[in-house]
Amino acid sequence: TTQPSPVMDGFDPGQLAAQNPEDAASLLPQLVKTSWTFVYFSAACVVIFAGVISFLSFLPFFITTSPFDFISALYLTLFGGLMVVLDFPFLGQVRIVEMLRQQMFRSCLLLTRKMGRGIFYFFLGSLVFATLWDNSVSSFLAVVLGGYVGLVGATALAAGFFLSRKLQRAKVALLESQAQGAEALFGDGQKPVDLTDFNRAFSAAAGGAAGIQFSEVDYEFICTALAKTYAGKRTTVTRAEIGEWLQTPGLTML
Repeated sequence: TTQPSPVMDGFDPGQLAAQNPEDAASLLPQLVKTSWTFVYFSAACVVIFAGVISFLSFLPFFITTSPFDFISALYLTLFGGLMVVLDFPFLGQVRIVEMLRQQMFRSCLLLTRKMGRGIFYFFLGSLVFATLWDNSVSSFLAVVLGGYVGLVGATALAAGFFLSRKLQRAKVALLESQAQGAEALFGDGQKPVDLTDFNRAFSAAAGGAAGIQFSEVDYEFICTALAKTYAGKRTTVTRAEIGEWLQTPGLTML
């Protein structure tokens, strides 16, 4: 059954928490994820807007304007449109949109990572600033629009980095406590590893204590990063993917 979006239809987190704290807590991960989606979507719209106004400002001076300036404006519009398709909040169940998203994610695997999305938005923010400022379109908009998109990118990059560090610490703690049988802590070998199994493994490695735990939103990024190829939204990983992750040294970019 499809769950209603927590940011639509008059959703009130405070009222829900007062009526049923457990239901409010269960919706918190979805609220956080939806909030990130709206932030990404707004940044993509800003990029499109910057590209369009740049392009329109060049039209009266078509003959004297450098072709590179037109190309920069075109890039902004195309990149913004690309990110709108990826991050549009309400089109997740539309078949053609999902097909486009999967194709773009297969071609641009970097965009399936929070850090990768942050790097790309930071790049787009610098491109917005450069296009609006260098071409004298509007220095004010260059600072405001470019700064906003760049800030979104930097925030996503930082959030992805800290989550990656957290996952690395969890892996090191797991290997140090169970060097020979770490994979066995993730449950039955035939069953995909879900969030409960994932967190339970770290609790077992910590001797029954809570250990390092991950949220539902965190685990979606982890599943995507550990998967060998992108295949839409994933909430589980295979034992083979877990084994490869444990054996691969270094930081896994989320």
